[in-house]
Amino acid sequence: MGQPVAALDEPIRAEGALTRLELVPARDEVLAQRYTNTRLVEILSHFTEVEIAIIELNADGRQWASAATECGESPQVGESIRRRLNYRRRLMEDRCARRTG
Repeated sequence: MGQPVAALDEPIRAEGALTRLELVPARDEVLAQRYTNTRLVEILSHFTEVEIAIIELNADGRQWASAATECGESPQVGESIRRRLNYRRRLMEDRCARRTG
């Protein structure tokens, strides 16, 4: 039916130089390379690449619905992302307030 799946830590070549884990950077590492704000990286780690693209378009001044449509999603997806982003932001603010207060 399908092909067997190889383990991520299995060597790619016979000599065992590299594994798949070494070739693909972790998602958080990719976000950390794009953004310097650690709180932003933490919040965005809960979103997919398409959702992050919608968030970035909104940050550039587009409405949530039009940003979602531009990324091939329905306008309702933009509204859903807005709510989830606000929720994640509030969680982060509450966590920071508990640490400092």
